[in-house]
Order: sequence, then structure tokens, then C-alpha cells
Amino acid sequence: MSLAVEQDPATVLADEYARALLESAEAEGLADTVAADLSALAEAVRRVPGVDAYWLSPLIPADVRAGRIGEALAPLVSALTLDFLRVLVRNGRGALLGRIGERYERLRDLRAGKVEVIVTTAVPLDEPMRRQVASVLAEALDAEPRMELEVDPDVLGGMTVRIGDRVIDASVAGALDRLRAAMIRRGKERLTP
Repeated sequence: MSLAVEQDPATVLADEYARALLESAEAEGLADTVAADLSALAEAVRRVPGVDAYWLSPLIPADVRAGRIGEALAPLVSALTLDFLRVLVRNGRGALLGRIGERYERLRDLRAGKVEVIVTTAVPLDEPMRRQVASVLAEALDAEPRMELEVDPDVLGGMTVRIGDRVIDASVAGALDRLRAAMIRRGKERLTP
């Protein structure tokens, strides 16, 4: 029996576009340039009023939008990024730009041996502790961790580390939860004849 994992169709599409773009960018030696282009474009779409409305407008023919976007962005982005944007617009996939940028970064990191890690602690980590946590994670993962640090007072002490879908709970709150569960289990075992 196989276990099928259902994915959001937009995520599947974003993955496919990101993979194709990364392969093209690597072939041309432009992986970093395209990453910077995508990041700047996603930020512009978020911050500049009207950009997203024009970018996604069904009222303006896709070929017209692609042409105008090309004219506006040609001096600002690589030719590969520009061609990619035109393909997105013509295929009606402009709404995926931000997600494609995120997936592109993840794929690029994976290929470079980097792993995204979320570290949650009760209080902010100082710089020496950040370096120590990064060093321990790098050794354990055999990869360079890209750490996102979060603070959650409910952790109480210690930390939780999320690597993809896996969570390592080395927090005081987690230890108390495990202790509570063990005590409940033992209590039930004693009551069971």
C-alpha cells in the first residue's frame, strides 16, 4: 500500500516553474542573479500600489501586459528573468510569482546543501548562542542551516527546532508534556487489571 500525499495545485505549479527556471538559470550561470530579480520583483508587487492589479489584470490582454512589463523591466532584470515573466503572464500564472520565488530559493538552498530551520526559544538568543546553535545544527544535519529565529515564552526554556516537517522538542514545556503523558500512562496501567 502506498501513501499518497495531496498537494495544493498552485504549489505543484510553483514547484514546476521554479525548477524549470532554476535549471535554466544554473545552465546560464545566473542562479544568483535570477534569485535577486525574483526577490526584488516580489517586493515591488507587494509594496508598489497598482503593480499587482496591472500584473494580474484580466482586462488587459496577456500579450499587451507581457510587452509592457518587458519594456518596464528590461533595464532592471536579466534577460532570462524577463523571458520567464513573459511566460508567466502569457500563461495566466502571474499570481504565482511570490510562491515561485520562495520555491526557487528553497530548491537553490537544497542544491547548495543548505537547510531551512526554525528555532524557537523562550527568549531571544544572543550572538554567541546563535553561533553555537548553528554549529550544532550544521554538524547534526551535515548541511548549512538557514536559521529563522522565533521567540515564544510558552517554550519556558530550551528550544524547539523545526526542520521541514520534523520537530525536535528540547524545551522545558515539551519535557513537562512528556512527563505528564508518562504519568497518565502509568496511572492507566496501574488501573488496568
